[in-house]
Amino acid sequence: VTSIALAEGANGAIWAGTKEGLFRLSGGNWRRFTTKDGLSHDEVLCLTVGDNGDIWVGYQFGPEIDRIRPEGSEWKISSEGGPNRGSQGLTYFLGFDVRKQLWAGTDRGVDVREGHDWRHYDQHDGLVWDDCDVNGFQAMPDGTVWIGTSGGLAHFTPRDEIRWRDPPVAIITQLTLGGRSAAQDVSVGYRTNALAVRFSALSFARQNRLLFRYRLAP
Repeated sequence: VTSIALAEGANGAIWAGTKEGLFRLSGGNWRRFTTKDGLSHDEVLCLTVGDNGDIWVGYQFGPEIDRIRPEGSEWKISSEGGPNRGSQGLTYFLGFDVRKQLWAGTDRGVDVREGHDWRHYDQHDGLVWDDCDVNGFQAMPDGTVWIGTSGGLAHFTPRDEIRWRDPPVAIITQLTLGGRSAAQDVSVGYRTNALAVRFSALSFARQNRLLFRYRLAP
């Protein structure tokens, strides 16, 4: 069995992620965890350990992230989600920063778990490339984080989050009715009644996450 990921857990236990499941070595004894025990997949690609001893597991052929926690003499396995977990993907690395936030590097950017919520970062936020690398994570004592991607190395410096007080203003950039500009009132025949509207919002912040609502009245 070839180990892909290694991590040291509580009391010196060694956790090893492989293509045949997750293994734990403690007191000279091995225990194997697979999908039969609750893992989302058998092919483990990355591991990390929280300060409380919880084991976090990412997979080679699936977007899920599992958490394994001790409950008495047994282990409870639960799946943790994220904003980028709804589609097919994979997790290349897992790690904690000095603020105890879990970082998950994927093939679609980076997800950061803050409490029970996830925040997503990608090229729109300054990440050099969306496709992260295996083990491409290093948290520094000053709170910064280094992220390895297929397009180069990124350095994340935390700062106070700047949130919108008001939503950006949506504007209509083009409006045609029946193939004619409808900047002013225009009447067309019923055979040329196609309506086309183009619109945008005046914002450069996370444009890929802007949501629009539109309504025709009455």
